Amino acid sequence: MPFISFEGIDHCGKRTQVERIKSWLEAVTDKTVFCLSAPNDKTPIGQHIRRILKGEIEFPGDMELQRMFALCQAQDWECSIKPVLSLGAYVLLERYAHSTLAYSDMAGLDITEVHKMQKLVIGPTFRWPDITIFLDISVEESLVRIEKAGSKREYFETKERIAKAKDSYTHILGLGFGRMVYVNAEQSVEKVTKAVKGWILNELHLT
Repeated sequence: MPFISFEGIDHCGKRTQVERIKSWLEAVTDKTVFCLSAPNDKTPIGQHIRRILKGEIEFPGDMELQRMFALCQAQDWECSIKPVLSLGAYVLLERYAHSTLAYSDMAGLDITEVHKMQKLVIGPTFRWPDITIFLDISVEESLVRIEKAGSKREYFETKERIAKAKDSYTHILGLGFGRMVYVNAEQSVEKVTKAVKGWILNELHLT
């Protein structure tokens, strides 16, 4: 069954699109659609990562943080994603392995080595999503949306880090890490959803 992830810099609309695409897929396919975000705040490792990002715990270093993300992904893969796919359900993810590579690249880490670590931690059944939708917004738009949200900024939610993350996503796009497509996410929510549906129908042959 299709395995779809959504990526992008902070506040690009990943959660909104996951929710809208979930409803649409359930209606057009009559299949169960399972949704998950990263880090998974329902797990101890995900909660620990969230506390680091909020500044409640001392930052452990870039490589160690990405190792924690890989551990979180491994648990999600073995305990949730793989079993759900085997039952014939669809899976929608709000961030997945591409985030680890993009944010590692942003930090100046060797993403080849990070990906080796990723595959080692997640295990031999690791696979990329069938399609990854990159919701593309500008750094300026991200900052506007963060300000509107009104919540305390997390570790990566600074202008410098958001700009570096955007550049890193562009960098990894051409490196062959799964199938990633771009959608202009500065359009209206409805237009973004229409574009996402188009990619899914085209790439996964759901018609």
